[in-house]
Amino acid sequence: AVVLSTQLAISSPVQSAPDNSFQVKEFNFVFLHGAGGHAGALQRLGDFITAQLPAYILEYEQANPGTKVRADTLQRYYPNDVDIDTWANNIADSIEKHFPKKKNLVLIGHSMGGKSALYAVAKNIGSLADKTVLVVTINSPIKKLKDYYFTGGGSASDYIQAQWLILSRGLSDSVTYYDSSQDGQWVGSNKHWLAFISAEAAPLSEQYNFAGVDPLPRDMDDGIVPISAQYSDGADVIYYGEHGHSDFSHMDEVAGFIAGQI
Repeated sequence: AVVLSTQLAISSPVQSAPDNSFQVKEFNFVFLHGAGGHAGALQRLGDFITAQLPAYILEYEQANPGTKVRADTLQRYYPNDVDIDTWANNIADSIEKHFPKKKNLVLIGHSMGGKSALYAVAKNIGSLADKTVLVVTINSPIKKLKDYYFTGGGSASDYIQAQWLILSRGLSDSVTYYDSSQDGQWVGSNKHWLAFISAEAAPLSEQYNFAGVDPLPRDMDDGIVPISAQYSDGADVIYYGEHGHSDFSHMDEVAGFIAGQI
């Protein structure tokens, strides 16, 4: 069920001869929301990236005469209660439909969107391994959450469904039981994996307690995902501070920092 599509083309302000006299390089950003999210969830981050791009493009073109750089973006909505394989296939299908024949893909996924992106690329769903140059994950549950203790001793699956008040069609089981470490290692070794992680300062911090209850009392977490679950071997890891799971979606400082690092 697609509800929103946004595409933006960017070209540098450099005056140039017709395109056929230039070598054209392109890179294409695909923004992937997480569970409980929507296509606009990464809009703030996308705005910062597209605002910063012209300066980078101009600098590159000036340093590489005869080269022209083009960039494009794709933001869409994906059903967000499905299992990781279905989610990954939905991503691949959307890219095939709206970014046909596009290569040099930069997949930027928040939470489950990032987890599914690693899965899709590592397993070459829709030939994404051939098309993708970088996967960016933001607070994604890379490691299976069944190995972490939640308040009351309930399962991660129970907590997820209660937290988002959803009836899961496989989402909660994928987050609880599927470990994306091997997917991440493959992407990190064969492409490039950039993992943004955040968490409270200490396990007993009250920063991300809800109604006075810490959902993960034995771990430093972002309110949903323990920090040690947000990455594995193979990732280039950037810790961006004591921030919550989705702070980048509404805080300019956080979104701007992540955009700059990407």
